[in-house]
Amino acid sequence: MLHTHVDTDVDRRLRRGMRWLYATGLRLAEITAAKCEDLEQVEYRTDDGATASGWLLSVTGKGGRSRQVPVPAKLVKVLGDELAKHGFERQIGAASNRGIHVLARFNSNARQPASWSASGLYRAIKTFLASASKGLAEADAKQLLNASSHWLRYAHASHALQGREGHQAVPLQVVQNNLGHVSIGTTSMYLGMEREERMKAMRGFWQQQNSAKNIP
Repeated sequence: MLHTHVDTDVDRRLRRGMRWLYATGLRLAEITAAKCEDLEQVEYRTDDGATASGWLLSVTGKGGRSRQVPVPAKLVKVLGDELAKHGFERQIGAASNRGIHVLARFNSNARQPASWSASGLYRAIKTFLASASKGLAEADAKQLLNASSHWLRYAHASHALQGREGHQAVPLQVVQNNLGHVSIGTTSMYLGMEREERMKAMRGFWQQQNSAKNIP
């Protein structure tokens, strides 16, 4: 969707935000609240018995409910690169990175970069979609203009559940956990699913995700 990648802090932050929203299904308030110390690197076994390394993000959602959402290693690496670019430790879990938001506004000169607000990310996505709609057929342009950050969140759910071409289907319980749609019933199902199973399920989804053309 994004035809030209401008290498500025603002544009890189928008690309990070949209990629994280699509890959995880998080709400705007959840991704903008996420900090480096909320990320945890874990090891798990794949279906073929090999040991793999992955990342989980601790999230506090609606009603103060906590959950851990798998995050692609590639997105964590990009965050580490951005930290290093601005003079911070590349290692996400470094003590000096505590308090730094995943979508920090690194263009500020403060020693502790400011966070990006949920409303700011929403406006940035709407502006991007409006720009991307220019030159498209009327129906396609209207669809983009009507879209918002929720489109990325529910695109995550739809693509994960349906297992569209190039993507493995993800179990319903995993998607419910990612989205934070938790009731008593879904909580009991989630608690019965081991962390390793959730990591393996999302690994299969992400392996083909990079080929998608609709994410900047």
